[in-house]
Amino acid sequence: MELPEMTDDGDMRATLSRLLREAEKAHAEYEKALGHADADWPDWYAGYVLEHLPEQQ
Repeated sequence: MELPEMTDDGDMRATLSRLLREAEKAHAEYEKALGHADADWPDWYAGYVLEHLPEQQ
């Protein structure tokens, strides 16, 4: 999967920051349902961010 190109680094930074905050909240719910800490949280976060990146225009 190719990452979308964004022309403005500020836009990319803001998008990634927002997605990481969303991933944090979603992952907390995932861990709650899982019943224990998720040792593979980096992979989980990466998948969340990739799934929620804006489509390339």
